[in-house]
Amino acid sequence: MALNYFINQGGINPTGLSLTAIQAGVNESSAQHTLGTSIAFPTGEYYVYVQVIDATAAVDGAVMQQSTTGLWIVTSDRSGGTAATNGLVVGVAQGTVTANYYTWIQYRGETDYVRTDGGVAIGDALVLHTADEEADTFADGEAEIIFGIAGAADDANGTTSAMLFCW
Repeated sequence: MALNYFINQGGINPTGLSLTAIQAGVNESSAQHTLGTSIAFPTGEYYVYVQVIDATAAVDGAVMQQSTTGLWIVTSDRSGGTAATNGLVVGVAQGTVTANYYTWIQYRGETDYVRTDGGVAIGDALVLHTADEEADTFADGEAEIIFGIAGAADDANGTTSAMLFCW
């Protein structure tokens, strides 16, 4: 199925979705939209509707990777779940999401909250870390899996702001 693009500009929105449809922390037990539905806001942030699977819930800022079970089904569980082995990031969770629930994740634009490994500096290129839910800085040979640029050094909680360009 092709990616559905719906752009909010000047109040025109062919999906019927409003800005309030993309609320941080949406955690739905059943699908309310078609998986892969994407919304772009005039401010440059892009979101896509996904299902989060595996035993662990995704927390706010969790780095989400494509699972091996289907398109637009994502996971933050790198160590024991169904994560694809290519290291490609689909987006970043915008709130805590229960396993097997549905949500919107951000995949482009500026975000205030990305979980990190504690070693990120401003301007670092971000890649998927080997630890669950986290971003790391890229090393030689990983240029094809960069998904964002850190907007600040990570804080004491292991988070940073970033400019995302996941796909």
